[in-house]
Amino acid sequence: MPEYVALSYVWGDASKTLPYVIDSEEFRIIENLHSALRRLKAKAQTDSAPLVIWADALYINQFLIEEKNQQVRLMEKMYSSCRYVLV
Repeated sequence: MPEYVALSYVWGDASKTLPYVIDSEEFRIIENLHSALRRLKAKAQTDSAPLVIWADALYINQFLIEEKNQQVRLMEKMYSSCRYVLV
């Protein structure tokens, strides 16, 4: 697994989403996550090394309860294995 940072944030209003493109795929994400990713991207562009970000809202399908429950059990590992956590 590549070195990564974990992003923890307040969920916000799920009805207010914006498009965000990752690896040529468009996602609808909550406004506050969009803002955080946009700021991190701007910061990463000034750094020499790429920034890999793990955000649970992108990696866990929030609408499939069984998947969500399974993935929540793995979150401790994701947060304890990262380079650092952004809150």
